[in-house]
Amino acid sequence: MKNRIVLLFIFAVFVTVTAIYVAASPASADSFNTVSAETLKSKLGTDGLVIVDSRSGSDWRGSELIIPGAIRGKPGAEDSWAGVIPKDAEIIIYCA
Repeated sequence: MKNRIVLLFIFAVFVTVTAIYVAASPASADSFNTVSAETLKSKLGTDGLVIVDSRSGSDWRGSELIIPGAIRGKPGAEDSWAGVIPKDAEIIIYCA
C-alpha cells in the first residue's frame, strides 16, 4: 500500500510539473523530456541524477511527501541553485 501511495504521489508530481512547465515555457514541448513515475522510481539513487523539489515555501514546508534524495530549488531563485548542479547531471524538477 505504501509503495502505491508513493507511486501515485510521484505520478501526481510528474503531471503537475509537466503542466506547469508547458504552460509557463515559451519553448516548445520538444525542448525537454518527461519521465513516468515508474521510470523515476527506477532511477532513484543512481549516480548523476539530481531531483529538484521546486515547491513554493508554504507548500514545501507543509508537505510530508518528498521524493527521496531531492534537493530544494526555491522557485524564482533558479540562478542561485542551478549553479550547484553538475552540468552533466540528469535533472528532474518537480512540484506539487
